[in-house]
Amino acid sequence: MRKTFRNFARTLLLSSVFIAVATSLRAEAPQEAKIVISGTVNDDTGEAMPGVSITVEGTSLGTTSDINGEFTLTVPDAASMVQFAFMGYKTEKVKVGSNSIP
Repeated sequence: MRKTFRNFARTLLLSSVFIAVATSLRAEAPQEAKIVISGTVNDDTGEAMPGVSITVEGTSLGTTSDINGEFTLTVPDAASMVQFAFMGYKTEKVKVGSNSIP
């Protein structure tokens, strides 16, 4: 019985440490993204480009264009750089800002 209590106490202590660490990590997590951008990716001839990789530079945020070349992506702020990449094409980077891209 004494051995079982010791194991239970050790497990409880480790659980408490895990909860404290998880709580402190959650408190330091970045705020949610604030700007939603959307558009259509086209090639030089105006044809829609499905499967284009669209990412926010320096983050793990990203999406791909759908069958119609359309995408929607939430970015942290207007200073974010969005990167468009597709095999066989030059990668393009665009600052979100407050402008529309034709």
